[in-house]
Amino acid sequence: MSDIETPEIEPFTPPTSTPWVPMYPVNPPIVAPLPPVVPAQLVMPLDSNTYWTAFALGAWTPGHWEFANAAAYLYGQALVPPGVTSANLRFVIAANATAGVTRMGLQYTPVANGEAMNFGAFTSAPPSQDVVVPATAYQRKDVIFALTGLVGSDLVAFVVSREGAHANDTLTVPALLFGAWLEPTG
Repeated sequence: MSDIETPEIEPFTPPTSTPWVPMYPVNPPIVAPLPPVVPAQLVMPLDSNTYWTAFALGAWTPGHWEFANAAAYLYGQALVPPGVTSANLRFVIAANATAGVTRMGLQYTPVANGEAMNFGAFTSAPPSQDVVVPATAYQRKDVIFALTGLVGSDLVAFVVSREGAHANDTLTVPALLFGAWLEPTG
């Protein structure tokens, strides 16, 4: 036997003078997160006013699409994650300019499984946007279009455009498109 006595330990009793609150929620609410952002594929120019190129920008040489100062179009597509009914389509653009406005447009059609891929026309067109060029050349500017009427697993076919002939488009150099993402919102 040991000479060491084991003290009796009394059970914990929460204090009665102040309310006792656990450090973590007892039953935390379960909130389903939105699906992750989906990269959109930018696949094919509609005309010679849109072209793929790359050039040195400081420490890197990014590939990008250029939209000439004219009517310029580029096709793309993105897959809608399951459970999503609305999303933003975000385009990352820039320009080698310190002033001006470029007018960007979008048309899209969600294509469900079992539907024809050779639809006759795009079914939705959010309002075009006049994008003010930042005061620093090559500064990133995001252009966001809201998409509605989506169903999870739809393939969103779209055409993004620069409306270079529009009176509001005063940018005299190409608008540069570096990427596009579908961001679920609901």
